[in-house]
This record gives sequence, C-alpha cells and structure tokens, in this order.
Amino acid sequence: MKKHLPLISLFGALAVFYFLVDIKYGLLKLPFFWDELGVYSRAAMHLAVHGLSLLPDSMPDVLSRGHPLLTPFIFGTTFKLFGVSQLTARLTGLLIYFIGVGFGFKILARYMNAMWAAAFLFCIAIQPAFIAQSVLVLPETLLMTLTLAAIYAYLTQKHFGLWIALSLAVLTKESALVLPIAFALAQFQQKLSWKIYLSTLLLPFLVFLSFLVIQYNQNGYFLYPLHQGLMDFDIYTILAKTLLALWFLFIAQGRWLFLFLFIAVWVWKRFKKGKTEKKHTDLFYIIFWITIGGLAFSSINYYLDRYCIYILFPLLIGLLVILRNQAIWLKTSVLILSIALSVFHLNNNTEFKDTDLAYTTHIRCLEKGFDYLDSIPANSKVGYNWPMVMANWTSNSGYDVPDHQIDHFKGHNADSFDFVVISDPGQSQLKRYLPDYLEKIKAIRYGYATVTIYKVIPPEEFPPIVIPPDEPTSASDQSVPAENQE
Repeated sequence: MKKHLPLISLFGALAVFYFLVDIKYGLLKLPFFWDELGVYSRAAMHLAVHGLSLLPDSMPDVLSRGHPLLTPFIFGTTFKLFGVSQLTARLTGLLIYFIGVGFGFKILARYMNAMWAAAFLFCIAIQPAFIAQSVLVLPETLLMTLTLAAIYAYLTQKHFGLWIALSLAVLTKESALVLPIAFALAQFQQKLSWKIYLSTLLLPFLVFLSFLVIQYNQNGYFLYPLHQGLMDFDIYTILAKTLLALWFLFIAQGRWLFLFLFIAVWVWKRFKKGKTEKKHTDLFYIIFWITIGGLAFSSINYYLDRYCIYILFPLLIGLLVILRNQAIWLKTSVLILSIALSVFHLNNNTEFKDTDLAYTTHIRCLEKGFDYLDSIPANSKVGYNWPMVMANWTSNSGYDVPDHQIDHFKGHNADSFDFVVISDPGQSQLKRYLPDYLEKIKAIRYGYATVTIYKVIPPEEFPPIVIPPDEPTSASDQSVPAENQE
C-alpha cells in the first residue's frame, strides 16, 4: 500500500479537482458540441447500434471522415455496455485520461522521488488544455495517452509494448505517424539493435498502410479528400502555424513558467559545472523527436491547438525533470505557482476555445437558445446555422431540442423557413447576407456567445418597396415627351 501511495494520492487529488470543476461547470453532463457533436459522438453511437468494428465501411464516411476508427470504437463500446449518454461519454474520456496520467507518473517517477513525481504530475494534469479535452469525445486525449504509454515502454525497453502502443496510436489519428519515426530515431541514438529500431519504424506504418488499403477497397479513397485539400506547403503559412504551435506549447496558459525555469536551471548548471549532465538522455531524446515531428506535421496540415496535446504532456514532463535535484523551496514554489496559473487560465471567458473550458459558455448559450425556441409553434420550419443544426441530428446530442421541422440554413434559403437561427461562434458570417425579410425577434447573449432568432416575414406582409420617381437636377435634364416635341 505504501508503495502505491504516491499514485493513489495523485489520482485522489485529481479526482477532487474534477469534482470541484464539475460543481462549477457541470462537465460530466455537458451536451456534445462542435466536432464531437457532428462527427465523433455520432460515429460512436453508430457503432454501438449497428455493430462494433474498426473497418472503414462500418459507418458512412460523413461520420468517419476517413479517420482510423479506434476512438469511436472505444466510446461505442462503452455506449453499448452502459447506454448512450453524456455521462457515459464523459466518464469514458476521463478513464482514458487517468490511464495517461498513470503512465506520466511512471515516467516521471523514474527520475525523482515518487511523492515529488506525483505532485509535479498533478501540476501537469490540471493544465487547462488537458482538463478541457479529457471529457470530450475526440481522439486527442487517446492519442496523448498512447504516446505516454509508448514513452514508458521505450524507457523500460519493453519493445513489444512499444510496438503495440504505436500501432494503436496510428489507428487513432494520422498525426501519430510522426511517432514511429521519432522513436526509431531515439533508439538509433541510443545505439540499440538495428532490428529493434527498424521494427519500431516499420510495424506501425504497416498497420496504417493496411488500414489505407482496406479503406481504398471499401470507400474508394486512401485519405479523405477534404483533408487532403487542407494541406498547405506555403512557406509563410508553415511559419505561421509553427509560431502558433510554439506559443501554445511553451507560453500559453501559464506554461511560460516551466520554460523559464527550464532555461534558468539549465544555464545555472552550465555555469556551475561547465557542461550538461549526460544522465537521462533517453527521455530527452524521445521528447525532442516527438516535439520536432509533431511541429512539422502541424505546420503543413490544418492546425488547431488541441492537435498538439500529445506533444505537450511529454514536453512538460521533460521540462520538469530538470527540477528533480533543486531545493525544496524552489520545487514548492513551482507547485503553488503552476497550480494557481492553471486555475487562472481554466476558462478564458472571452473567446471560444476547446483547449480551456470556454467551450462551456458556448454550450450554455446554445441551451438557452433552444429553451427560447421551445416557445414558438411546434409546426414551425426552423433553419439553423452550423453547429446548432447538428444538435437536431440525433436525440442523444444532450440538448433539449424543440419539436420543429428543421434544416440547415445556408444564407440563400431563408424563404424556406418560418424562423432562422444563427449562433456565434458558428457560421456567423451568414449575418452579412441576411435578406431584408428577416425580422430579429430575440438575441440571447451568454458570455462571449450569442444566439439570434429571426422571423421570416411572409411576402404579403413585407412592406412593398417604393421607388421614388427620378427628379431632374436641372432644366437641361428634363426630357420632353415625344408627342409634345415640335
């Protein structure tokens, strides 16, 4: 029991933190939103109803989007076992995250006292990006957990476990393809057997290649055409995305603290000893290559901050390892300050993000919008913009959706509806193209988010357009009727 006390303490403290956050934000029963609402949760529900499978043709590609299906497979399994609900989804996400935290602890405990490892892991685990993503039906937390599992297997020389973790990672998301390359390079630097690092490189790629071949045979394409169109090799775009990723990894949400301490301690050690320590290079090798590979992948593909969290967790572990031999007062100060910064940045309250809890404001605003719409006639035809329209696509979205005839409002089809609803964030650009025959009847604002409801005025009720007669500006401008001309 004493041996496992640090890990138990870590999980206990993290559970208490989630309990407090849930009291304020209601995380465990949040309706689905954005990508999880339109794609991933519906994909998991589809598998739960129609049969669990990892094969591409097990669901329409509008749900799979050509991605490997491990994420919806896992959530679909828990839906099938415990029923489709927000609570099941959120607890499944938390279980995946806690497993990842456990691997993170095992990694950090190799380099410092177990209780200090637990304390530092708590500081990492409550970072807003991880808290926000951990309860969502998205592949990022699963990919992060598998990355940490792979790092632990690599450090403990459990090669079979490493190959399994990497193979599962590439079946989670395409960005995981950088991982086999990163681990093979790290093993090469460690001068391991060529058979080992070639197996690390090739086996996961063979798994992913097998998926692509099956997908081509079943769906007619290797990669989803939409995603291929999002790749951009323009040098300025690549630079901009790289800067965004570096800001998110090293500066945002108070992470400047870890970067500053890392640089300060490293410089102090260089000044004191004249050289860096050669110990623990195995950990630093793999974190370096994962970071480089992840940044390279992010810079040429569609970029969102959440895509970087599988890089972020190992990176924070590496930054904190350098504090292992520092004075207790310094480590204690880091603990207190990092916890305070994480709590401070937990919800930015100003703009929509899914890497902090600002998305709860967006969700609450949508709920208030649906509450108001419940008061309009039940037989009304209502046009919703994206993403509100997606909440109507399934009865398990988590929203109390009114009983109306609904469709997607795209800006040019307003006359098809009795009411039009536009949410922001969402396709708010549609507001610029609204026709004159829409009358605003309600604007619901909650924090930074809004839902605006318009009534479509029937043509017979719409005031006629009166065109005033042309008035001549001078006598020379006056025209004379032909019959009066001489």
